[in-house]
Amino acid sequence: MSEATDAATSNAITSTTETSPPLLEFLTISDDASSLVTHRPGGIYVGPSHWIEYPDTFPSVAAVINESSHETGCSVAPEAMASLDAAWHEQAETQFAKAGALDEWQAYLQSGAISNGRKLKLQIMVLPKHLYFKIHAHPNIEFEFTLYGALHEFRWTTLRATIDPADNAKQPLTGPEIAAHSVFEHRHVAKGETMVNQIGSVHQSFTAADEGCAILVLWSGCHANTPPSMVHNVSPELRPTAGWDNDPDKKES
Repeated sequence: MSEATDAATSNAITSTTETSPPLLEFLTISDDASSLVTHRPGGIYVGPSHWIEYPDTFPSVAAVINESSHETGCSVAPEAMASLDAAWHEQAETQFAKAGALDEWQAYLQSGAISNGRKLKLQIMVLPKHLYFKIHAHPNIEFEFTLYGALHEFRWTTLRATIDPADNAKQPLTGPEIAAHSVFEHRHVAKGETMVNQIGSVHQSFTAADEGCAILVLWSGCHANTPPSMVHNVSPELRPTAGWDNDPDKKES
């Protein structure tokens, strides 16, 4: 088996196309979305943080999207906001179940909005083309919804980091060692689709050379990053130095 699957042939793609209702039908995408997202001049856009203190005070997902519509070109009409909110929550439960992590989602909702020791937030991000994040593990659950473009990732399907809730309070966290023959898959999350990150899951997310993306993410704002010295897999597809001081391409982290 090759170190990574080809994007054109991989069928390991997290998708919401087989579930209902599709989130995309509630979005309005403007004509200038491509220029705002893919060709944005200022690098990454990070929208306001909407921390969730309790499950019953969950903010309107549609309102968070609309708050940054001037940066993404994506919005939700007033008459569709309640429907998108309901669909987003349904998708979250469905996708965590499909990923075998429904217990992690339910634990988050039942523990006073705490995931493995941390609170989560809703946040919009716009990632320009050809951008790589650090290889990292997730100390908490994450749920990502692509509003425009596509978010790519190299995901280690059999590697899981162990992050104790007591250690989760420490900063910075360090990700796992990546073995020389570790196997990863190339996946992508296209417009209207979602992705689940379980506690301890490991990947490197990035955008394509010719396309950025706008995403809505539920996350803690924290990753356990793996330093380049701990990445022994020399596949040319990976970018172990992305986001670190010794990154020759000066990618964002």
